[in-house]
This record gives sequence, structure tokens and C-alpha cells, in this order.
Amino acid sequence: MSVQVSYKKQFSLGLMLLLIMIGILEISARTYDIVNPYCNLKTDNEIYSELSFWEKSEICDSWLNIVWGFDKDTGIYVPEANQHKKTININSEGFRGPEIIKIKQEETKRIFLMGGSTMMSLRATSDGTTIPGYVQDFFDSNNNTKVQIINAGISAFTSTQELELLEKKIIQFNPDLIVVYDGTNDIASSLGYKPGKESLRTIFSDGLNRYLPFWETPPIIYHIIVDKPETKLEFDDTDVNEKVSLWRNNIENICKLGKESKFETLIILQPILGSGDKKLTEYEEREFERHDHSKVVPAFQKFANELDYLENNCSRVEDFRNTFDNVENTVFFDNAHVGIESNKIIAEKIFRILNEMI
Repeated sequence: MSVQVSYKKQFSLGLMLLLIMIGILEISARTYDIVNPYCNLKTDNEIYSELSFWEKSEICDSWLNIVWGFDKDTGIYVPEANQHKKTININSEGFRGPEIIKIKQEETKRIFLMGGSTMMSLRATSDGTTIPGYVQDFFDSNNNTKVQIINAGISAFTSTQELELLEKKIIQFNPDLIVVYDGTNDIASSLGYKPGKESLRTIFSDGLNRYLPFWETPPIIYHIIVDKPETKLEFDDTDVNEKVSLWRNNIENICKLGKESKFETLIILQPILGSGDKKLTEYEEREFERHDHSKVVPAFQKFANELDYLENNCSRVEDFRNTFDNVENTVFFDNAHVGIESNKIIAEKIFRILNEMI
């Protein structure tokens, strides 16, 4: 009997020590993350300089704690519906922003803005400071409340997933116009890449966010050991022509679907770091080197070479690579992502084009 009590005491003591160790690790990890946040907002440039530490922390927590999964109706890897974080809202349809309904109000022009993380803009301070959020504001400020802008950007999406999302889901919402703003994911991702299926890391992080969102030790340790932001990224340009061909075909199919389903298409080749004539700041020069953009930018030109061909199939085609040529301060905090002020510049440019089209 005494032996059984001893075993119970040993087990209880061991469990208590384990919980204490986990607690110490969690406190240490959170402390490290406060000093060295790993969501790319600790940048030594002026993009987020006006935000307080706690505002940056809210952006990081909101972005990194989103639960992702494969949509049961489409099979596409997207944010799960009905998530409401401090800086990000995912509506019941899985899009960032306010609620929408499939039945469109009479005389309303419904416009979907598609793209990757630069369109979804998870590092924005709110849904309203994304590119679609600003575009909506511009229409509302011009007393055009009959225009509904929907943020259909999904992080990591290439034109392949954009076409799939359009065919399987967006078309059901009876859009009047589709904007496709992309390029960087198509050139940077491996050929045939599919978000959500690339590694066990995704499965692990999804599981933590879904079932143990309060436990931050594992992802922080992962980022300390593996996902180091200073790591130089080598660009493999051996299959650029295949990537360009795939992108062109996907965009062409999006535009063909527009003609068949009676909606217009605006195709925009997005700006990336070094794609225009902007004089790079010291920070941008370091990122240019780190992302191997001396090889990426010439390869990106091949995407631009396809724009004349796409003009024959799409309602309108625009090249935004030179958008920031006259901006002196830091715009890019990595290979393609920009801050909220730059989001507004892009949005205003898109608004002017859309205003002409509708």
C-alpha cells in the first residue's frame, strides 16, 4: 500500500515539475518574442515606426493565430470562416473583411480583388488599411455607395489557386468585375506549388492554432532555429519560362471565364522590390540582396512581356511595377510586401482605373 502511495507521489511530483518546466519555457519564449518578434515588424526602417510596440504586437498575434484549413466545398487551402482577431476579420465566406451575401443588391457593382498576401495584407493595422479597404473608402468618399469591394486575396496564392477560387467559389457571387493583382508568388514559388500541402510544418501550425492557440513555445522555437529572417534566399531561374507560361495561361483562362460569365477583368502585374526605377533605401538594398532580386527582377520582366498578349483576352491590363518610382522613403519590407501607406497608393491607382471601367 505504501509503495502505491509512493508511486502516486512520484507521478504527481513529476507531473508538477513537467508543468513548471513547460511554464518556464512558455514565459521564456514569449519574452524572447516580445524582444525579437518574428512576424517581420521589427524592421529597422520607417514603415512601422509610427506604431507603438503594442500595436505591432496586435498585428503579429492576429496574423499568426489565424486558423487555416481545406475548405470542404472547394478543397482549397484558405482561412477558416468566422474568425475575428484584433486587426483581422475573416467573414463567414472565408474572405477578409465585412460580411457579404451571395444575393447582390440591385444596381450594386460587385468587385472582387484577388491576389496573394500583398492583397490580403495580414500585416495591415485593420481590414480598412488593406488595398481593398482603401479602394472601398475611395468609392464611398465619392458618394458611390453602389460599389462593393471584396478582399479575395489569400496568402501564398499563385494564379493557379486564383483561377481555382474563381471557378469554384467567387463565380457564385455574381461578380461584375474581377481584379487580379499578382506576379510575385508565381515567380517565387516552386512550379506546381499548392498552399497547405508543402510540409508537416503547415499541419503542425494549423493544429496548434486550432486546438492550443495559447501555447506559443513550439512556433517560436521553430522560428528561432529554422525560419531565420536574415537567411539569404537563392533564386532558381531554371524554370522561369515554364512559370511564365503557366501564369499567362491561368490569367488567360480567368479572362475567358469573364467573357463567358459576363464580368470584366482587370489584370495587374504588381510591383516587387527593384522592379521599377525607385532609388532603394539602405534597408531595401539589404532586402534586395537577401532575396536575390538581381536575378528575380530580370526574370520578372518575362511576366511583363506577356501583358501585350493578355490585352487581347482581358478587359484591361496594367503594369504597376513602376508605381513607387518617385517615393524616397522605404516602401518594401521584404521582396514584395509594403506598408499601409503604400497600400493606399496602390489602392488609389486601382480606384482610378475601376472608376473608368464601371
